[in-house]
Amino acid sequence: MREFSARALHERLDNLLYVRSAVEDLPRALAGAADRVTVVLPWGSLLAAVAQPSVGVLHGIRDLCQPEAVLTIVLGVDPVRDQAELRRLVLASLLDGLLASAGRGLRAGRLQAPVRSCSGAG
Repeated sequence: MREFSARALHERLDNLLYVRSAVEDLPRALAGAADRVTVVLPWGSLLAAVAQPSVGVLHGIRDLCQPEAVLTIVLGVDPVRDQAELRRLVLASLLDGLLASAGRGLRAGRLQAPVRSCSGAG
């Protein structure tokens, strides 16, 4: 993270903040601070939380965001190499979708939408 922070400082990105935290325990002091949140190559519990998805975890991420913020999640999954991990995380439907997409020659997909309040979010 130090390398990326130094790059941001060098490029004068004063409004950039890197957060290293468990997604289940995001800093409350950052509530409403972000106009954009990017999750890059999640693994383990964060991968499971964004891919299943876990409403509780997504509420926590949403709490970081301003009303019209954009959440971008970049996944890097190999449908053959990562089969065991996807099954361990109970992401069989994601695995099935990846295998079906690979059969059609689809290599990557992109979905971007505003992060709106979830019903019941406070």
